[in-house]
Amino acid sequence: MSVENQGYRIAQLRIARGMSQVDLAKAIGVAQPTIANWEKGAKRPASAKLAKVAEYFNVSTDYLLGTNKESEAPDLKEVLKEGLTYGGQELDASDLAIIEDVIKGMLKRKGHDL
Repeated sequence: MSVENQGYRIAQLRIARGMSQVDLAKAIGVAQPTIANWEKGAKRPASAKLAKVAEYFNVSTDYLLGTNKESEAPDLKEVLKEGLTYGGQELDASDLAIIEDVIKGMLKRKGHDL
Protein backbone atom coordinates (compact mmCIF):
# COMPACT_ATOMS: atom_id res chain seq x y z
CA MET A 1 0.00 0.00 0.00
CA SER A 2 1.24 3.46 -0.76
CA VAL A 3 2.19 5.83 2.03
CA GLU A 4 -0.78 8.04 1.09
CA ASN A 5 -3.29 5.19 1.42
CA GLN A 6 -1.81 4.15 4.75
CA GLY A 7 -2.20 7.70 6.02
CA TYR A 8 -5.75 7.81 4.66
CA ARG A 9 -6.66 4.73 6.70
CA ILE A 10 -5.24 6.30 9.84
CA ALA A 11 -7.20 9.49 9.16
CA GLN A 12 -10.37 7.49 8.49
CA LEU A 13 -10.08 5.67 11.80
CA ARG A 14 -9.33 8.89 13.67
CA ILE A 15 -12.23 10.77 12.13
CA ALA A 16 -14.63 7.86 12.71
CA ARG A 17 -13.83 8.19 16.41
CA GLY A 18 -14.41 11.94 16.35
CA MET A 19 -10.80 12.60 17.27
CA SER A 20 -8.52 15.44 16.31
CA GLN A 21 -4.93 14.86 15.26
CA VAL A 22 -3.91 16.24 18.65
CA ASP A 23 -6.14 13.69 20.43
CA LEU A 24 -4.59 10.78 18.51
CA ALA A 25 -1.09 12.12 19.00
CA LYS A 26 -1.58 12.28 22.78
CA ALA A 27 -3.15 8.81 22.84
CA ILE A 28 -0.19 7.13 21.15
CA GLY A 29 2.63 9.35 22.39
CA VAL A 30 3.68 11.35 19.34
CA ALA A 31 3.46 15.00 18.31
CA GLN A 32 0.53 16.31 16.24
CA PRO A 33 2.76 17.16 13.24
CA THR A 34 3.75 13.48 13.13
CA ILE A 35 0.09 12.47 12.69
CA ALA A 36 -0.34 15.17 10.03
CA ASN A 37 2.71 13.88 8.13
CA TRP A 38 1.42 10.30 8.25
CA GLU A 39 -2.04 11.30 7.09
CA LYS A 40 -0.84 13.39 4.16
CA GLY A 41 1.62 10.68 3.13
CA ALA A 42 4.75 12.72 3.75
CA LYS A 43 6.11 10.11 6.16
CA ARG A 44 5.39 6.53 7.14
CA PRO A 45 5.01 5.47 10.78
CA ALA A 46 7.80 3.31 12.21
CA SER A 47 6.66 -0.24 12.91
CA ALA A 48 6.41 0.35 16.67
CA LYS A 49 4.20 3.42 16.14
CA LEU A 50 2.13 1.60 13.53
CA ALA A 51 1.54 -1.14 16.10
CA LYS A 52 0.41 1.49 18.63
CA VAL A 53 -2.05 2.96 16.11
CA ALA A 54 -3.40 -0.51 15.30
CA GLU A 55 -3.78 -1.39 18.97
CA TYR A 56 -5.46 1.92 19.77
CA PHE A 57 -8.05 1.50 17.00
CA ASN A 58 -8.38 -2.26 17.49
CA VAL A 59 -7.36 -3.11 13.91
CA SER A 60 -4.46 -5.14 12.59
CA THR A 61 -1.27 -3.63 11.27
CA ASP A 62 -2.10 -5.58 8.09
CA TYR A 63 -5.26 -3.49 7.78
CA LEU A 64 -3.27 -0.26 8.14
CA LEU A 65 -0.69 -1.50 5.65
CA GLY A 66 -3.38 -2.73 3.26
CA THR A 67 -1.89 -6.22 3.08
CA ASN A 68 -4.85 -8.25 4.30
CA LYS A 69 -7.43 -9.65 1.92
CA GLU A 70 -10.44 -9.00 4.17
CA SER A 71 -11.51 -5.58 5.26
CA GLU A 72 -10.97 -5.05 8.95
CA ALA A 73 -12.41 -1.58 9.11
CA PRO A 74 -13.98 -1.14 12.52
CA ASP A 75 -17.71 -1.67 12.65
CA LEU A 76 -19.25 1.65 13.67
CA LYS A 77 -21.81 -0.21 15.79
CA GLU A 78 -18.93 -1.58 17.88
CA VAL A 79 -17.19 1.80 17.99
CA LEU A 80 -20.38 3.40 19.30
CA LYS A 81 -20.43 0.86 22.16
CA GLU A 82 -16.92 1.97 23.15
CA GLY A 83 -17.86 5.64 23.23
CA LEU A 84 -16.69 8.60 21.21
CA THR A 85 -15.54 12.15 21.50
CA TYR A 86 -16.20 14.94 19.04
CA GLY A 87 -13.95 17.97 19.07
CA GLY A 88 -12.64 16.87 22.45
CA GLN A 89 -16.12 16.61 23.97
CA GLU A 90 -17.18 13.19 25.22
CA LEU A 91 -20.48 11.98 23.79
CA ASP A 92 -22.83 10.40 26.31
CA ALA A 93 -25.11 7.38 25.83
CA SER A 94 -28.03 9.49 24.56
CA ASP A 95 -25.77 11.19 21.97
CA LEU A 96 -24.55 7.79 20.77
CA ALA A 97 -28.14 6.50 20.54
CA ILE A 98 -29.06 9.47 18.34
CA ILE A 99 -26.06 8.82 16.09
CA GLU A 100 -27.06 5.16 15.79
CA ASP A 101 -30.66 6.13 14.89
CA VAL A 102 -29.41 8.49 12.18
CA ILE A 103 -27.21 5.76 10.70
CA LYS A 104 -30.05 3.23 10.80
CA GLY A 105 -32.35 5.70 9.02
CA MET A 106 -29.74 6.35 6.35
CA LEU A 107 -29.24 2.63 5.74
CA LYS A 108 -33.00 1.98 5.57
CA ARG A 109 -33.36 4.75 2.96
CA LYS A 110 -30.66 2.98 0.95
CA GLY A 111 -32.65 -0.26 1.14
CA HIS A 112 -30.44 -2.16 3.57
CA ASP A 113 -32.02 -4.69 5.92
CA LEU A 114 -31.12 -4.14 9.54
